[in-house]
Amino acid sequence: MKTKNTFFFFLLASLAISFSSCKKNKTGDFEVNVIDGLGNSVGSGKTVYLYFGNANYNSGTYTKTFVTNSSGQAQFFDLAPGDYYADCDWQNQLGFTITSSGSGSVEEKKVTSITIAP
Repeated sequence: MKTKNTFFFFLLASLAISFSSCKKNKTGDFEVNVIDGLGNSVGSGKTVYLYFGNANYNSGTYTKTFVTNSSGQAQFFDLAPGDYYADCDWQNQLGFTITSSGSGSVEEKKVTSITIAP
């Protein structure tokens, strides 16, 4: 009986150790602030395109999109660590289409914030 109890205890301890060593939340967040050439927010309703890696950015293969809030910010949550690129097309007061772009690196359990401007 003692051998069975010892084995059962050992099995439970092994499971507890293996579960506690599982890493959780291996993702990070990415915030993009879009401003115009004068440093003002472009406001809400602008689509920000997010690309994972330079190759996807160059080919135009975006990973996610998000529409800016009233502060001109787009937030992307739970991203795998790595290099991300963002761009946003918007119209200036004269009606010309302007592209703002930039990049940043996402790390585990951190928020990366970038500001993109023309």
